[in-house]
Amino acid sequence: MGRNKVEHKQHHIEIEGQLGKLTAYTKKGKPVVALFDPVDFDKVHAFKNWRAVWHTLFDCQVVESKDFKGGHAVRTPVAAAVLACSPNAPIRHMSGDVLDNRRVNLEIYDVKAQPNVYEPVEDGISITLKDRYGQVVGAALIDEDDLDLVVNQGHVWLRKKRGNGQPYVVDQNSLLLAHFLLGIREGFVVYKNKNPLDNRRKNITLEIEK
Repeated sequence: MGRNKVEHKQHHIEIEGQLGKLTAYTKKGKPVVALFDPVDFDKVHAFKNWRAVWHTLFDCQVVESKDFKGGHAVRTPVAAAVLACSPNAPIRHMSGDVLDNRRVNLEIYDVKAQPNVYEPVEDGISITLKDRYGQVVGAALIDEDDLDLVVNQGHVWLRKKRGNGQPYVVDQNSLLLAHFLLGIREGFVVYKNKNPLDNRRKNITLEIEK
């Protein structure tokens, strides 16, 4: 016999002074409280089936509404309900607390508009790479002589992943960092040490067709 489906306990919403509180529950019945501004009560109340679930990217419990549209599950976080935006919008909680959904703590983050931070390291310059939520997800290594070219020419460098999980670095217009450094637009790049985040010139070359 299959296991019985576990339902989340019914959520509840209340206003306490200058805070709105949305209490949702994990499958085990543990309460998780998300905060919001009282002025956004109607927006939060309009969504049903609020529940607390584990978010692997944030590594913590978050509160989201689960609904079905066109046969597909739609999961809306509290922040998206408050901002009346797409459930998939890259909303950043500026304090780092993803349960604090007061407007002062929220912004829709545009990683493509944020210049890369960098620091000198032993072997060159380390360029910090962030994800769509502004969280650091890695670093690209370049030669010190390429710092001005890479950082100060209007490019914002992002870390992506191929289907096989291999990372690579492109700018906001999908130009591969290695192609940019080699002054070309296409061609298969060979990373001599097998690390596609290492874009020092001694490590990148084009594969020669035989």
